[in-house]
Amino acid sequence: MSETFTKSITISRNIEEVFALWMDFERFPDFMENVNSVTRIDDNRTHWNVNGPMGKEIEWDAETTLLDPDTRVAWKAAGDHFKVSGQVIFTMLDTELTQITATMLVAPQGIVRVLATQIFTNVEERVESDMNNFKRYVETTTPRLAKTASVNE
Repeated sequence: MSETFTKSITISRNIEEVFALWMDFERFPDFMENVNSVTRIDDNRTHWNVNGPMGKEIEWDAETTLLDPDTRVAWKAAGDHFKVSGQVIFTMLDTELTQITATMLVAPQGIVRVLATQIFTNVEERVESDMNNFKRYVETTTPRLAKTASVNE
């Protein structure tokens, strides 16, 4: 069972600020409900710690696979029981209006595939909630300069 979905939201800030705040991965716990921490490993990799199902913490490393400043960022990640990949596209609608569109593929692996309907329930709704939280966060936060990853292609 793999699940792919796309969600978009419009934010009342310029594209540079929206992109800078998105790329500041260490701030994700400020607006993502289940994320405990994100730690930058190097320019292309981060380590994630999140609240998982049944009260368990889940950890994994993610790799930035494509970086086009102020336009797009893509990533892939794999934990013990899943693979995730996705991208966020940033579109300037006006000088102070930015649309972000997130597309994700979530693929449970191994024995978890049997339990996937229980463990990976409401992923799409959680992403939509996190995007709404990000919108509120961006519209009320002054961005600091984020260190932008440099993907070696």
